[in-house]
Amino acid sequence: ICILTPYSKQVQLLRSTLQQEAFSTNNIMKLINNIRIGTIDSFQGQECDIVLFSSVRSNTINELGFVRDPRRLCVALTRARKGLVVVGDSSCLNS
Repeated sequence: ICILTPYSKQVQLLRSTLQQEAFSTNNIMKLINNIRIGTIDSFQGQECDIVLFSSVRSNTINELGFVRDPRRLCVALTRARKGLVVVGDSSCLNS
């Protein structure tokens, strides 16, 4: 399982949150060790069976930031071998 996001701060937040969960729940520790978290740019050329793509973007003006870059979006959406889950604000992403 891989979690990809355009932003390094989101990578830091996701890692921190998963580590905190791992310490509070012993059984999840094995799962945490099998999850790779990184930015889209750091994952170019790699693949993973299951990819969770966290777009991060959510705002009232529907500004997409890095998600608007077709090259980054292509990398994010084509890294999964078996399954892809996109997490984000659908109204913002549909713009």
